[in-house]
Amino acid sequence: EARWGVSWSPNGSLIAFWDRNCAVCVADAQTDQGGRKLGTHTGWAKSVSWSPDGKLIASYGHDHVVRVWDCETGEETATLVGHTDSVQDLAWSPDGRFIASGGEDLGVRVWDVHASTQVWRSPYRRGWVLSVHWSSDGRCIVSGDALGVVRVWDLQTGKETWTLAEAAPCSWSSDGRLMARGDSRGAVRVWDMETRKLRRTLDGHTGRVGGISWSSDERLVVCRDSAGVVRVWDTHAGEEIHRLEEPAGALSWSPDGRRLLSVSHRDLRVWDAQTGQTAERPLKAERRRLLSISWSPDGRILVLKLDDGALEVWDTATWEVVAAVYEGGIGLPWQPPDERAFHPTRPLLATKGVRPSERIRILEFDVDALVGASG
Repeated sequence: EARWGVSWSPNGSLIAFWDRNCAVCVADAQTDQGGRKLGTHTGWAKSVSWSPDGKLIASYGHDHVVRVWDCETGEETATLVGHTDSVQDLAWSPDGRFIASGGEDLGVRVWDVHASTQVWRSPYRRGWVLSVHWSSDGRCIVSGDALGVVRVWDLQTGKETWTLAEAAPCSWSSDGRLMARGDSRGAVRVWDMETRKLRRTLDGHTGRVGGISWSSDERLVVCRDSAGVVRVWDTHAGEEIHRLEEPAGALSWSPDGRRLLSVSHRDLRVWDAQTGQTAERPLKAERRRLLSISWSPDGRILVLKLDDGALEVWDTATWEVVAAVYEGGIGLPWQPPDERAFHPTRPLLATKGVRPSERIRILEFDVDALVGASG
């Protein structure tokens, strides 16, 4: 699911995206790269989200409205009105019947998608709601707000049943079941959000824990503290595996969870998550600003978006550039990272230009040929 730009359907046959005229579009990955316009928001659109069965698309943004579209007919099947400020996040229920949404009006709302009605609203609390997650059985919703407070809502009773009140950064596992949460004293606590039980306490950081990120297998977490120290933790064993020396910028996991990228504006360092060793030299962007990175599904290539409009393709075995594609025009000083997204299983990259007139493009990479070219 994409924030801001490009999102593949669950089966990988369609791409949903919004353009800079606030229109929500859908394109067939094989035949219709220009995209078909479904409709528009009256304010800046923020994101698109597919239903579990891939038949519906929900979009939301700064016009306070959640809109649901039938991706086959293009019909707007539901217009969910009730928020009084910008919507920041939404999530489909596991069965696809309901949508939970939260935003700057300080509350969580649940909508019946087929009836186009609001069926529940949480009491107002302090702090914008920035994230919402469903429990796997669809009975509870977990929300996180801008003050770092996490709340669990029981939809059968409508009551708040559990709260972590200390303002703290947190990171969710991909399935929303686990949450790693740092604190000001250097501890990282891993919670099972289904049972609301503490699984592990990871002690060792000497400063306030900030950035936290899960590996794809949901076993390892990497955490950065205010002293600049980055540690990799095994959440099953409760042990520190490695401390990364002199990491810079944001951290990104490879799809298989074996490697970490330390990303700054102009260079990258590659870390082996198992050994803690780094490549001998950083990977340079050669005086160009690095805007985003995209791993292929199998992790064999990495695509870098640079501010001169180029996409560089790197072989992740040799860390050599094996191809370059020029998207055209000069990139913006900042771009949402999901202006491009790989297909869930195939080496297809959907990419959207920075101008409203630019169409979505799909690039297919012959990974075997590219990797062979650098070997």
